[in-house]
Amino acid sequence: MIWKYCIVFFYLLSFSACDPIQDLNRKSISIGPEEKARDITMEYLDSARIKVKLVAPSLMRQETKTGESIHIFDQGIYVEFYKTSKSSQRRIKESWLTAKWAKQDVRSKRVEVRDDVVLYNIYGDT
Repeated sequence: MIWKYCIVFFYLLSFSACDPIQDLNRKSISIGPEEKARDITMEYLDSARIKVKLVAPSLMRQETKTGESIHIFDQGIYVEFYKTSKSSQRRIKESWLTAKWAKQDVRSKRVEVRDDVVLYNIYGDT
């Protein structure tokens, strides 16, 4: 199951670099007040099991003209991807990602990461 998340993440990552910068800047124009938070931990669950855990020192949420919600992590992110062991039903950290900047478009489920992006896995690949 975790491989589905990794494949979707890489798929979204590959297309995020293809968008023109003008389009990205146009989408991030906020129409309402910005919401800011510090020391963020987000957990994405499937069937009451943690699949992805995101940790960030800060989060800025904006709403665009089209009503889309944009999350900007301007001080970096740390993301852990988990799988469940079939034999013991334990949660195992399978891979993790670090980056100095990230942007998540909540509606379209697109993620853009940049600046010293590193993806590790338990097999030693980076």
